[in-house]
Order: sequence, then C-alpha cells, then structure tokens
Amino acid sequence: MLWESGAILLHLADKHGRLLPAGPAHAIQYAFFQTGGWGPNLGRLGARLRRPEAERNVEMVQIFSQEVDRLLGVIDRILADGRPFLAGEYSIGDIMHFPWLAPVHALKAPPLMGRERVLAWFERVAERPAVRRGMAVPG
Repeated sequence: MLWESGAILLHLADKHGRLLPAGPAHAIQYAFFQTGGWGPNLGRLGARLRRPEAERNVEMVQIFSQEVDRLLGVIDRILADGRPFLAGEYSIGDIMHFPWLAPVHALKAPPLMGRERVLAWFERVAERPAVRRGMAVPG
C-alpha cells in the first residue's frame, strides 16, 4: 500500500505515462527536493508562526525563514534558464511544490514577492485547470 505523497504521485505518473518528462530522474529530483526541503521547512516555520507571539522562539523563526528564503533562491536559479516548469515540462515536481507555496503566495510573503521567475512559475501552475480543481477541494 502506498501512503507517502511523493510515492503516490510517482506511482500515478508511471501508471498513466504522464507527468514524468523524458529522463524521469530529472522530474523526480524536484519531488525529492520538495519532500526534503520545502515540506519540512515551511511546515516548521508555519508551526512556529502559529504559536502566540509570546511563545515563539525568535531564533527558530529566523532560522526557518532564512531556509525558506534560500529554497526560494534555489527555485529561482532553476527557473533562470527560462524553462516554464521545474523539469522543463509540467511534472510531479511542480505538483508537489505548488500547494506548499500557495499559502506563502496568499500572504504575499516578501521573500516570494521579490522573485519574479518563481512568481511567474507559480502563476503558470495556478492557471492549469486540474490545479484549479484540486486547490478548490476543501482540505
């Protein structure tokens, strides 16, 4: 039984022959980047920021904020060659990153708002009909 989101997406992409461009390792690396970078760090930052201000560990908020900024820089450098999506074609990597960045985008967080390439990528993904339908599902 599959239960981890990355494994489920990889299984579905393989089963349906979609969302894994030629040279699938290239797309898979972005899925791993999300599970090892975005997920843990945005999750930890969000957990710290949801605490009452008096209970926040300022140093931890700073550490996770800096890591989120660094990860945005990585995505920005990946997109610097003009590719429309992380692996070039729309893939499981884009699917895994997008929902984690949606709240950051909704908050107009300065580290994201200052990265035009990442914002343009975000908008391209957001415009996809399947993404719109998926994001409209209550969660």
